[in-house]
Order: sequence, then structure tokens, then C-alpha cells
Amino acid sequence: MSKSNEKINKIQNIFEKIFKEKIDNFKKLEFNKTKKWDSLKHIQLIVSLEKELAVKIKTSDVEKLTSYKKIVNYFL
Repeated sequence: MSKSNEKINKIQNIFEKIFKEKIDNFKKLEFNKTKKWDSLKHIQLIVSLEKELAVKIKTSDVEKLTSYKKIVNYFL
């Protein structure tokens, strides 16, 4: 498995853990458009991404990471 695929799998696992459900279509996930993705879940998601991927996300970038697609692109 490539490094990119490993990261994508980790990101998907984080989303499922935060939203507490199996997600069929990650590409449709967007902040404030996805039912369970509110500001609290957004912070939980960012913290989990930082922890699991061993990175520090700049505060200025946190507000830009508003969809699954943007998050994946940020880390690839």
C-alpha cells in the first residue's frame, strides 16, 4: 500500500470514528452541510487528524479544511 493510500485510510478511519458511523461516500462530506459535522465535530476532527497523522495543522488552515476532499488534499 502506498503512503498516500495509507494516509487516506487513516483519514477515513478518523472520520468514521468522529462521526460514529460507517461512511459510504466520503466525497460528499462538508462542514455544516453534513448532518453531524458542526463546529464541535470540526475541532474533534482536527485534533484527531493531528494526533493520528503526527502533524500540527496551522490555525489559519483549520478554517480552510471544510470538506473531506480539502482535508485529503491538504495531507497529500
